[in-house]
Amino acid sequence: MRYLLISLLLVLGLGGLGWPQGMAPDFELSDLGGRVYRLSEHRGRVVLLSFWATWCRSCQEELQELAELQRLLGPQGLVVLTVSIDRSERTLRRFLRKRPLPFVVLWDRQSRVAFDLYGVVGLPTAFLIDAQGRLLRSIYGPQRWASEKWLRRIRELLKEAGQ
Repeated sequence: MRYLLISLLLVLGLGGLGWPQGMAPDFELSDLGGRVYRLSEHRGRVVLLSFWATWCRSCQEELQELAELQRLLGPQGLVVLTVSIDRSERTLRRFLRKRPLPFVVLWDRQSRVAFDLYGVVGLPTAFLIDAQGRLLRSIYGPQRWASEKWLRRIRELLKEAGQ
């Protein structure tokens, strides 16, 4: 099954390279409190944009890694934005009540940003965006965001951005 998914991604042109070209598509989504966020508000800062869902077990594990990354690099200027594609607001609210997160959680109620703008085909999927708003890397599958590999790479981006 794993090889079938990888083959499908390669056929669709979405797998392997992980280095998209161009600017990150701007979007507008709200958090559950009703505050509206635009990706472009964060121009000038390095952004890690992560798509996830409450029913995705590996997403739940990755959220803890993202929380640690936020703790370590948030004070240096990293913006962690997460986007839930859950259909049920009630389910998402209940999840967040049980597991408060130290970063912004936006709700893509109809998954339009995830699927139409960013072409997400599996969860979790993340995008690393530089301070100029360029897509630097797409990352498919759960990551150890607090690992030395990712910390080093993101610190380099923060330094380049003067953060």
